[in-house]
Amino acid sequence: MQTFHLLFQAQVQVQAQANQQENFNFRTLNEQTEGNSDQDNLILSGILILFLQLGLSFIEISFVQKKNWTNVLMKNFIDLNMSGLGFWLFGYGLAFGSGNWFCGTEYFAGHKINDFSFWFYNFAFASVGATVVSGAWIGRAQFWFYVFFSFVNCGLIFPIVQHWEYSDDGWFSRYNTNVSVGVHDTAGAASIHLLSSVIALVGTKIMGPRAGKFQEKASPNGGNYPVYNEHRSALYLILGFLLLFIGWIPFNSGSYSSSYFFQQNSIVAHSTLLFATAGTISGVIISFYHYKEWIYHPEFIVHSSLSGLVASSASSSFVMQGWEALVIGFIAPFPVYWVSNLLKRYKIDDPVGRISIHGVGSVCGLIANGLFANSNSDYDKKGLFFGGGFAILGMNTFFCLIVILYGLVCSFLFIWCVNKFFPITAPCDVQIAGLDASEHNYAIEGFLENDKDSIIENETWSSTNSIDDLELQKSGDNIEVPNSNNALVRTKSN
Repeated sequence: MQTFHLLFQAQVQVQAQANQQENFNFRTLNEQTEGNSDQDNLILSGILILFLQLGLSFIEISFVQKKNWTNVLMKNFIDLNMSGLGFWLFGYGLAFGSGNWFCGTEYFAGHKINDFSFWFYNFAFASVGATVVSGAWIGRAQFWFYVFFSFVNCGLIFPIVQHWEYSDDGWFSRYNTNVSVGVHDTAGAASIHLLSSVIALVGTKIMGPRAGKFQEKASPNGGNYPVYNEHRSALYLILGFLLLFIGWIPFNSGSYSSSYFFQQNSIVAHSTLLFATAGTISGVIISFYHYKEWIYHPEFIVHSSLSGLVASSASSSFVMQGWEALVIGFIAPFPVYWVSNLLKRYKIDDPVGRISIHGVGSVCGLIANGLFANSNSDYDKKGLFFGGGFAILGMNTFFCLIVILYGLVCSFLFIWCVNKFFPITAPCDVQIAGLDASEHNYAIEGFLENDKDSIIENETWSSTNSIDDLELQKSGDNIEVPNSNNALVRTKSN
């Protein structure tokens, strides 16, 4: 009997060990599978974010003359490569390496990186920041300078702000246990959109407007250049927006793609759609206000929807109810429209509206978090309307000012110093001929048929539209003149 009891105990112990080992293996397998799934989600999100490159490229060529299309596409192609190199050498380490409150001090040149899926996802973010700037400089920035800028921006300028916001050490990060109230920003509205718009503004002021852009009358004998000939393509504008919309959802929700944040991920995707929808409705209203009749102008509507999407990059993870997303997305396009008009008044040449859309839209979203934030995450606080007081509102407002100041100083020092020794603006005659020919030896037949692509004599123009469509001041008999760029049917005076 004693022997049987000992044998039974031994059998029980063996079975318990076997069960324990089986449970351990099952748990380990689950953890590994869960980790692999998180990495796959980050890689997939990064790939979809790269669709933003294509969408932004389409939108840019929809606003530029055909003689500059190759230049625009080459710049967006090259910044994808140069931003990747800069981010690999310096950017990722400065942004996410352990270090101090200002920047990280490890992971340079890929050294000791232990999660390359996270690196790839953040590289996709970094590349988009450079492309935002590209749209404000089209038609006049020299190609070599833009290549250099893409490397410096993604390697040195942008990662610093990203470290402040999202690293465990950053002085404004809500993940820093030493910070009582950090910046509440879903997906880089400050570090990508706001910073890029400030850099774009500084570069635009230093380069000046495109040749002939703000001239009302061409006077070749007096030394002035031909009136700038506008080009518009609703086809590429709308296709570009649709591609942007595909990439914007993972742009916002990818940060919450891990299994730990699965519920937050779905909320972000839901909110992003509503932000864009509300912006579109605002665009219809703005178009009516501008034309004083029901004209559904593609540029007003697309720009307004983009303004809502930019605001969503700040707020989509903090608003828990659909009506909050609709309110923020509806309001954001109106100050964007006002600032766009203001830039035109001061002759700041931003062909695609990047400064107003990305700058003002991001500020609207960041400020709105101080009012509407209501997330249940352990890292997040409540906004003013949900009992959280002014903490988020004050912090986000202060951080906007810090990012604007940082962007002004860094971009001015970099762009001004380079321009001091090596002019970064293409000569006016090169701009008139088109950058495709001078920069890439790629002038497509039919795009530069003759001088009429740039000038028709005795025309008088006034720029009255905030979206840059030019209207002729009629002073005589009207004659329809086709434009070789298919930009506008223009009217010639006697």
